[in-house]
Amino acid sequence: MIESPLEFKPRPPGLPLILFILAMSVVFGFYVSRDDALAPWIRVITPVGALAVIAVVLGLWHRRRNTRIVVDDAGITQRGMFRSRGIAWDDVESYRYLSVKQPIVAHGRGGSGLLGAVVGTLEERAAQRASGHGGYFGLGYIEFHRRGGGRPFRIGKDPFLGPQGGYDDITGLIEVIVDELTRRLRTDDFAPFLITQTALRHADGREIQHAQISRVELAAGKLVVFGGQPPAAWSTTAMQEVHNPLLLLRRLAQRGVPITCGQEVFVPPSVLVLD
Repeated sequence: MIESPLEFKPRPPGLPLILFILAMSVVFGFYVSRDDALAPWIRVITPVGALAVIAVVLGLWHRRRNTRIVVDDAGITQRGMFRSRGIAWDDVESYRYLSVKQPIVAHGRGGSGLLGAVVGTLEERAAQRASGHGGYFGLGYIEFHRRGGGRPFRIGKDPFLGPQGGYDDITGLIEVIVDELTRRLRTDDFAPFLITQTALRHADGREIQHAQISRVELAAGKLVVFGGQPPAAWSTTAMQEVHNPLLLLRRLAQRGVPITCGQEVFVPPSVLVLD
C-alpha cells in the first residue's frame, strides 16, 4: 500500500539552450528595431515577435518543470507539458511489460548524432553495471489495459526514440508500480498461458507439468519456458505479448519453478520473493 504520493520527475530542461534562445531573441529584436534602413512596420513587428518568442519559451520551460508522474494509493497520474492522463488501480484489467538492454543507438542520454549514440550507450551500460544484475530497468515499458477497453496507458522508454517524456531512469517508478500491481491484481489472465494446479498450458494446446519445467528465463525481450529431459525450450514468447508477465512469474515461482533473468531484464525483487 502506498501511504503517501510518490513523485518521479524527468531530467531538468536544458537551461543553456533556453538562455541562448532568449538572448538571441532580445538581441535580434533590439538591433532590427534600430535599423533605419528597414521599413517602419518591420522595425515595429520584429520586437513584438521577439517578445512573443520569449513568452512562448518561458511558458514551455515552466510547463516542463512541472511535468512529473505521481503514484499514490488511487492510481497513476502523468502530468505532461500540455495534458495530464492517468489510470486508477481499480481500472487496470491487465498489463504488458518489456525490459530490454540498450541498443547501439542514441536514446536521449548522449544527445543526437554518432557521438550521442556512443555517449548514450556507454552511460546506459555504466548505469546497468552500477545497479548490479537485473537492478536497472533500462529500456522498455509497462502498458496498462483498462477494464471495458479504451486506449492503453503506457509508461516507459523507446529503444530508438529514447526516454519518453525525458525520464532518464525510471527503475524506481517501475518497481513501485509492479509491486502495487502484484499486490492488487487478481487475475488468471496470462495469455497465451494458462496455469492450472499441476501444469502450464499454452494457447496452442500444449501442456507441461510444473514438475517438468526446469526453469523460466527472461532474456532478449523473450519469455522462454524450458522443460523435459534433457531440458529444451518448450515455448518461446515475446515478453510484450504475455498478459501480466511478472504476475505469471510469481505464480510459477510459488509452484517451485526456478526463474532466471538476463542482466538487461529488470524484475522487482518482490515479484520473486514469496510471502
